[in-house]
Amino acid sequence: MALKESAAQQQPAVKAELKQIKQQFKTLFSKEKITNIGVCMYPFEETDPKFQKVAAVIAKNQQEKLPLGGYYNLDIPQFVKEGLYYYYVDIATQDPYAFNTDSLRYLSYAGLPDGNYRLHFEAESPYAENGLELQLQNGEIVKLESTKYTE
Repeated sequence: MALKESAAQQQPAVKAELKQIKQQFKTLFSKEKITNIGVCMYPFEETDPKFQKVAAVIAKNQQEKLPLGGYYNLDIPQFVKEGLYYYYVDIATQDPYAFNTDSLRYLSYAGLPDGNYRLHFEAESPYAENGLELQLQNGEIVKLESTKYTE
């Protein structure tokens, strides 16, 4: 995990939000094991206006000499809502392919923060993995699609 994500996840508000997200995913996937959860910035090109927005905030924070190179004070929940960052959830399971756009469509996401989620379902033996991207707004699915998992 890069310094910027590590710094962002040390914020009390982000820690509390990740704890809430983990609890809700433990409830949604009670037979599986949540192995990792966090927040990460999407990989934007440096010329992308979305990247420039985050870079401007970091530069301002650095000028003000804020902690951890200006990354600690980012408004991560707002950046997630704006699609600049996403939450990731790694889930260990016997059959990662049992979780797909059809099976996840009918779960209740009430209470989860708005934003994008990358879900990674993984089995150890035999090794297999499946990735899904989920976008939520007011507890409802806005987008749900299969994706290659990358953290």
